[in-house]
Amino acid sequence: MPKPKWEKLKKTFRSDTDNTKRYRELRPIVQGAIQDVLAILADLQPTVPFGGTLTNLQANIQALSLALTAADQDLGNNQVNRAITSMINMATRAQALSAEAFTERNAHFMTALNRAKAHIRAMEQNGVDDADAMLNVLDMLAFDLIAKGKRPRVFRIKTTLEGFITDLPALEGVTRQVADAVHQLPDNLTQNDLNRHDLARTTVFGHVSGFDLANARNALVLYTNLVAELINIGRQQQLQGTLQGPDPTERYKRYVVRIDDVLDFPDNQCSAAILQHKNLVAAARQTYLQRALTLQQTRDNAENNQNEDLQQNLDNLAETARTNANDQLDVLIQRLTQASKPLTKHRNAMVRYYAALKKLRPDITLADALPATDTQGDTRWKVQRLEYDKVRRLVKEAVDPPTRDYARGLLLLPELQNAIQELKAWRLKALQKDLKRVTDPETGFGRASAQLVVELSRTPGLIRALEPEQQLALLQSMRTQLIQCRDCGKSFDDKAYKIGKQSCPFCQSVNLDAPAYCANKKCQHPGLYSQSNRCPKCKGASSLIDDCRYNQLDPSEKEAPGARLVEARALILSEMDMTPEFKERDQQQRSQLLNILGNDPTFLEAQQSWETWCRKGKAKEIEAFFNHVIKLQCGVMGHNQTGLRRKMDGLGVVKFDDAPVKVNLIKDKENPGESGLCQDGFPTVIDINLFSNSFGSFMDQVDTVLHENTHAWQQMITKMLRMEKPYTQKDRERVLNDPALKVQAQLFLENEESYFNHSKLKGEHHRVLRNKAYRHQPVEEHAWTLGGKLSRSLAAPPDVQSLASKQKQRQVFFVESVERDEFAQVILRDKHGLREQEVDQERLSDLRVTLSGVLQGGLPRTIQVTLSEVKSEWTVDLDDNLSNYDEDDEDEDYVKLQGARLTIDRTPRDL
Repeated sequence: MPKPKWEKLKKTFRSDTDNTKRYRELRPIVQGAIQDVLAILADLQPTVPFGGTLTNLQANIQALSLALTAADQDLGNNQVNRAITSMINMATRAQALSAEAFTERNAHFMTALNRAKAHIRAMEQNGVDDADAMLNVLDMLAFDLIAKGKRPRVFRIKTTLEGFITDLPALEGVTRQVADAVHQLPDNLTQNDLNRHDLARTTVFGHVSGFDLANARNALVLYTNLVAELINIGRQQQLQGTLQGPDPTERYKRYVVRIDDVLDFPDNQCSAAILQHKNLVAAARQTYLQRALTLQQTRDNAENNQNEDLQQNLDNLAETARTNANDQLDVLIQRLTQASKPLTKHRNAMVRYYAALKKLRPDITLADALPATDTQGDTRWKVQRLEYDKVRRLVKEAVDPPTRDYARGLLLLPELQNAIQELKAWRLKALQKDLKRVTDPETGFGRASAQLVVELSRTPGLIRALEPEQQLALLQSMRTQLIQCRDCGKSFDDKAYKIGKQSCPFCQSVNLDAPAYCANKKCQHPGLYSQSNRCPKCKGASSLIDDCRYNQLDPSEKEAPGARLVEARALILSEMDMTPEFKERDQQQRSQLLNILGNDPTFLEAQQSWETWCRKGKAKEIEAFFNHVIKLQCGVMGHNQTGLRRKMDGLGVVKFDDAPVKVNLIKDKENPGESGLCQDGFPTVIDINLFSNSFGSFMDQVDTVLHENTHAWQQMITKMLRMEKPYTQKDRERVLNDPALKVQAQLFLENEESYFNHSKLKGEHHRVLRNKAYRHQPVEEHAWTLGGKLSRSLAAPPDVQSLASKQKQRQVFFVESVERDEFAQVILRDKHGLREQEVDQERLSDLRVTLSGVLQGGLPRTIQVTLSEVKSEWTVDLDDNLSNYDEDDEDEDYVKLQGARLTIDRTPRDL
């Protein structure tokens, strides 16, 4: 949906007061652009000599800074007209200079990147297997600079990239020395010696692939020493040849992973039987390691012996030690075999149990919040609550330590789910009377619906538990039953209010409660007004405004009657999901479209060519690709009409020959945060901004196109419900008779009637509520789910990305910056993947989070932190005070970092 563009600020008013206000709205935009350009110039200055366009850029931005100072002086001297005129001119110039600066900086780093790739390709020739991964690292950092150029702390990305590039010649030299050494190896090495060599070589190349020059050089020293040892093979090989039978140390290596898998399994998640298996394996391994140590000592004695008379005896001792170590290794293998099967079965049951429990947790949260008794005595759902408590207790007894019988707990979860459903059904049954009272066409009233919603929100999960039809009825009531007649008691919407000239359409009374602002511009006091109920502040001298819709009111004022309506609507939207029937259809369509796009030659070619297209400005190829994706999606979703036409503002008559949606590429430099926009109506056009911050990312653009085309499909459905041309009653009935679509379509229509975009509700609670309401309202829940999940599924997993362990459920993210603040904000280099749906089920405060590499007193520290909020795809807020950590060299508002990482551990939550 459209957002206000900053160009709308670039106009003057008749009054000095309004012009002064507009000046102060524009000034931060100009100042921000100046700061962006100065920061880019500062970034480039150490590595790029000023000259040509950069010199001009520096002169122009200095001139703009002086002009801004002059305009401030004009404003201070009450020369308002001259100040606002100058400011409007500066706004356009500032945005242009900012775009020019980003272009110059990106061109510089792309040149440096190409030089770096030559070094990496040379390393590949020397035997480095992970050259593509190294290239991906550079590409990711380079595109972070380009695509996220306006994010804070871009200097750190630039510094990291230049650090990698600076070390590449030396790293190439390391790989060259390894390649030379390989040719010196003898041909008669044993498999063991070959393994030792390959491990040492892999270690060197591993540090090279990680751009770690210091450790690569250290590993190179060890590697060259090993090569020298292998070239001069001595008695060690002869001794190995005399020993008969298998080498236990080599055999043991084959079982290390399985042994660790058993011993690393957490004790607090073990049953008594599994814990006994762990202890037996641990004891057997300890005994084997002791005998393996004895074997190594006897071998060393035999190898280093200088007395030939003792040699046979020493060789016999070594052989005996080898036999003993092999015997104990056999015991260890037996213990391991005995433990593996029950542990695997136990682990599988545990994983399935916690997965099922996590899915059930929102319902558990609601059930726990429904008391058996309250201040008025027994509740109507007391019996069901007691039954739920009984089953809940059985599950805990089966699964809680020390029993940990996950298999039994898994069998009991369906019984727990049934108990919850019964409890929910009785609770919702108790609500039916209240819901009917506030939403009934005859007796309902929007403000009564809002009051009920606020009351329901006090029980966690209760609004989410409502049937979609009940959620829809409440939303409709708060929009259509806005005004109440004091005489007949009926409610109606603002359209009927206007048509009836501020009187009741049922009894023609003017004795109404209509939420509005006083029309007196000197007053504008909010309240419930009618022709018989005038503004108390200006003593009734004003007339009523015509538009009294709640979303036109300013809910930031506590006394505004629209404030409760806005909050209540947000409370419902923040808890909404797609209907179960529609969600199943959407999942099937996503799977079908994923298969089509993933095997589509045009899609795969665009993915490979995207970087080139963006760099060379191949608008024709980009537009053709977008329209190709749209056509494929339209075919799957069912808005695949052809040969349509429509007159659209600014575009004239648009022909939709192949699909009812097409792309229009725009160049909106002033709004780089705007990626795409679906125009209202159907058929329609999707505007894609070539100058968006995310345009360099192929998958972000695929996400945008799929997301916006989903909105186009929604607009077709709502047009059918409205029976707007060319659709008729037959189309409306077809939608309403579709079991998977009928309720969801009505939710889309209601959402369009009052889309939740911006709200002025104040305070931290309301800010979180606003974000959730926007994200989960029906049209956005559908579009974000389809676009986001599809693009993530289509994206090939990068070679260098956030690390994850399935067993420990761990994620590790590279940190770009950390604020030195009481409530610190952390910006990551990769998207963290935390989403509102997951956070709803797994509270941020329940995650175990570690922040490492923050400096304090010059030393890197590792600290436990708590996440308080997900701010964006790259940003999280901490509920921690980091103000006493070292200041960054470039900006004292940020913590000094050294290889900083944020680690998130998800530990299963018991019932």
